[in-house]
Amino acid sequence: EVEFPYKAPESRICSSVYMTPHDVWAVGCIFAEMVSGKPLFPCGKKDHLSLIVRLFGNPTKETWPGANYISELLHSLPQCEPADLAEKTHGLEPSGVELLSQMLCLDPDHRVTANDALCIGTSEKLLAHAHLYVKTVHVNIC
Repeated sequence: EVEFPYKAPESRICSSVYMTPHDVWAVGCIFAEMVSGKPLFPCGKKDHLSLIVRLFGNPTKETWPGANYISELLHSLPQCEPADLAEKTHGLEPSGVELLSQMLCLDPDHRVTANDALCIGTSEKLLAHAHLYVKTVHVNIC
């Protein structure tokens, strides 16, 4: 099972079936962590949806059609406007922020597919940034 910092919001409120968009969300969270050096949603079960809503704002009919009607849990969360994803991922080039925003799309039906993400995220600079982080983490662990 996926740990909570990487768990897709729909898996918490409406979807009992694990599907590929859940994995894309998790990889997006890991990508953001690689860039920033810390989890995007560092929390436990109770805080998870709150942190997602604080970053992306409350779901609307445009960002996640039907989500407001799915769960009372969404109604219990404070009203938030979307924050700037680029601020959470300091130094990530615009194409990386775009890729991350597509991987972390609230609506799983509109989330980028794994195959399309590979086509979007192949810039040399983006890959070099990820490699540098992994190399740094490896050195720090060893």
